[in-house]
Formats: sequence, structure tokens, C-alpha cells
Amino acid sequence: RMSLHIAVPPEADHFPLSCKQVAATIRKHDPDFEALFHTTLLPQLRLSLASDPSTWPDRRLAYLMLKTYEEVLPVRASAAAAMVPEPSGGRLEQYDRLFETEHGQPRLPRVAEVAQAFGLDTARRVSGPARGRLRVQDATGAPRRDDFWCFCAQRRMYEVWTKELVDDLAEYLRARAEVWDLVVNDALVEPLTVMELGAGDGRLSLFLQRKIAANFIACDSGAEQIKPAFPVKRVEYVPALYQYQPHIVIVCWMPHGEDWTRSIRDCPSVQEYILVGPPAITGHAIDTWSTQPRDWDRLQLESIEHKQICRCDSAEAVGYSQAVSFRRGGGTRRAAAEHVIECKCAGLAAFRAGHYLEAKDHYLRMIEAAEVCTGAKSRVSVTAHVNAAVCCVHERVWAEAVRLCEAALQHEPLHAKALYLCGKAQRQCGDRERARQMLQRALEAGADEKTVRAELALL
Repeated sequence: RMSLHIAVPPEADHFPLSCKQVAATIRKHDPDFEALFHTTLLPQLRLSLASDPSTWPDRRLAYLMLKTYEEVLPVRASAAAAMVPEPSGGRLEQYDRLFETEHGQPRLPRVAEVAQAFGLDTARRVSGPARGRLRVQDATGAPRRDDFWCFCAQRRMYEVWTKELVDDLAEYLRARAEVWDLVVNDALVEPLTVMELGAGDGRLSLFLQRKIAANFIACDSGAEQIKPAFPVKRVEYVPALYQYQPHIVIVCWMPHGEDWTRSIRDCPSVQEYILVGPPAITGHAIDTWSTQPRDWDRLQLESIEHKQICRCDSAEAVGYSQAVSFRRGGGTRRAAAEHVIECKCAGLAAFRAGHYLEAKDHYLRMIEAAEVCTGAKSRVSVTAHVNAAVCCVHERVWAEAVRLCEAALQHEPLHAKALYLCGKAQRQCGDRERARQMLQRALEAGADEKTVRAELALL
């Protein structure tokens, strides 16, 4: 029950949408509203309007329907939330502590913590066609009443952001930022801008911006009435794209039946967009997720997907949410930049696994790919040569380590790490005087004094 007073200006006769279009849009979010509007709300509105709405032109009535929906939405959202049962045994606050520190600050729980708390640790992981068997009802909860779903519904949580998931997504975005850096040659000219659309309470952007040197902008229309716990700009997705001109866009749980991707691709600044959520019940199953847009490359982010938990998961099955990247294609230079970063990431993975010779090969291919990235060639070459030299040091291939360090020093004579490694390798090769010179220069260049003096003591 509420008192309705909607002002309808004369220009409402030229409203761009018809009643049918407005009703169809609202129906996606609130299937019962159209009937409520005609049977209950419209009779109330007649008392405050100058004329009978039943005689109005279609466009003016469409305007009234939309404004009425915006007016009653907070009340309906609150009522819907009140109908969601709390987790059993009054454990809502106990579960809340997974997501905040003892001082009330936001916290990212680990995957194992969430799985153990909600009984998801023994669930089977679905894959392939089984992921597509979800229905919209699986996200709204009917007839589920288990603790995990009740907690997600109470806290308006669709994707559960864990430390592992955010760390992997941050590492991926860091690599994409390097590609952008190589393409524009100087990151200081135009820093990478990452925009999250449909950001909800802004939690994801908050944690990502703590991990990556980029401009993060969280935007949300407010249609879901999710109270922002962190900075979120209240703006629709199309105006947001053209106002902030992002380079990378992240969309989590796009509203079911809607497709924002065409507008995202039409924005000239966007070089990549990442979709997160279950394709069966978010966005449009074909237009949003499956279609291969012309001049765009589609990539399934499988390493990220293994860390995902969403409200559709349960004690029986997990793994419904996916992460997919769509990258704008374009030219030899961009392809070379992509290859440079792919080699770097592959080299890092091999190095962490202890496969040093394999890592060195990836770094050498990184140098070859950098030939096309003319403005960033020297910087990439130094990084690749030094990383390859580190691999040689681990394998005790001293002569090659010296050669690689000297190649790096041709581009950057005061590179502290290259000078130190070169001095260390020269000592192992028996050239003590050359080793001493390199280590002294490393000290002057700012290398760690304790490490360098320990090497000097061996001469």
C-alpha cells in the first residue's frame, strides 16, 4: 500500500517507447507488474491525474507505466527480499563473517572456506551440455531453501567473489594491460580503463583495483535495487560506455533475455569484454554467449572458471558459471603484442613449475614477437633477455647467461638485475675481473646491496 503521485509532462506524448515495449522490458525483471499496473495501480492514479488514463495516447500511457514502475520498484524489491527465508539456525551472521574481517572490513574468502561452510566441497563439477540445463528459476531459488541459496538471496549475491577467483582475474587483466601497453607504446599516454557493468554493490571492482594499476569504473543502473557497499556510478550501460570510453569491459550476470554485447562492441574504445555467469540464464544464450562476432575472437577462460562459485551451485553440483573473453581483432601489431604476452605468461608458468629450459624457450620466442612492437621493442627485449638469463642461471648454463645479460644491457646499460646476473655468471665462467666490474655497476644501479656483496665476497 502506498500513495502514488506521478507527474506526466506534455512531452510524454512523444515518449520513444510504446506500452507493449515498456511492458516487455519490465516483464523480464517483474513478471507480475503489468497486471498489477492495470488492475490496482491505474485506478489509484486516476485520483491524482487530470484526465482518465484509459483515454490517453499509447506513448503517454507508456511513460506513465514506466514512471509508476520506477516509483514502486523499491517497495516491491523490499517485499521480495523479506519473503526470502534466512539460512537455518540463524546462521546468517556466521556466514557474513566469511566476507568481512573482525573489524568489519570487506574480505575475500578462499574457495575452500566457502565450499566447506555451505557443503559444496563434495559436489560434482558439471561440464559440457549439463551447464546448459539451468532454468531462470534455478537463479531465483524455487523450490530451493538450502543455506547457500538463502544466503545468496538475502545478500543479493549472484557470483561469489573468492580470493583465488579475484587473484586469477587480476593476473589475467594484468597481462591484458601489458598488451594494451605494447599496442599504444607508452602506457602513460592513455592508461588502461576497465569498466564493470551491472556492478551491483561494487565488490569486484574494489578488490581488482587494489591489485592492478589501471583505472577501474564500476557502473550499475540500480534496477536491481542492490545497495552499493563500495563506489558505484549510477548510470545505464550505454551512456556509461560512451561517457567513460573503457578499453576492457566486465559484465557479470547480464539480465536474462537482454544482450548488451552489441552496444559494447559498437563502442570504439572497447578492445575486449569479459562475460561472467551461467550462459543458460544470463544475457541471451545465442547472441550474448555463442555467436562469434565478426572481427572479434572468442576465448573460454578455463583457468578462471575452475575457481568460480555462483548461486546456482549446490551440494549436488557446482561449476555452472563461466568466464568468456571476446577480443577485438586487428592487425599485425596487435597480434604480435598478444603473442608477446602469451609467451611471457607461458614462460612464467613453466618457470614456476621448475621447467627452466622450457621457460627460456618461451622468453626467446617473446623476443622474436617483439620485433613488430616497434615502440616497446627495447623494453620487451630487456625483460625477455633477463628472464631467459635467470633460467640459464638455474640450469647453470653460465656462458649463455652472460650472452643474454649482455644483450639486455645493450638496450638498458644500467639494468640492475642484468648487471648482477652477468657478474654472477662471469664469476662461474672464471672471468673474475669482469665479474667484479659488473657487480660494482650493479651496486651503483641500485641492486640489492646484501645480495651483491655476498657475490663479491666469493671473488
